[in-house]
Amino acid sequence: MRTAQIDSKDWQEKFNQISKKLDNRNINIEVNGLDIGHQVEATSVHLKGLTYDPRDNIIGIASDNFEHAISSPKKIFFTSADGNVESIESIEITDSKDRKQIITFEAALLLSH
Repeated sequence: MRTAQIDSKDWQEKFNQISKKLDNRNINIEVNGLDIGHQVEATSVHLKGLTYDPRDNIIGIASDNFEHAISSPKKIFFTSADGNVESIESIEITDSKDRKQIITFEAALLLSH
């Protein structure tokens, strides 16, 4: 398992890559902060898109019936098996309020015929 911090200049490109490669995966979203405790925002929602808008400094997460926005991200870490987008297991985003927003990717189901 490898964890790497992504430089802010690469956020938009990295999120575009994730959206293209992993848009059929289910995700879970948790938020942890001293001011709010631990909260589960979403469980097993189908990922439709993950974007970063550098102009407004907002990360957007979209699914079939769910949208989640993260304003003013400060740090982003990706955890993957081999460093590739296809093997990303989680993304940890620290926002301006020092809340950690954790997106975990559920394992893809392999269906046999």
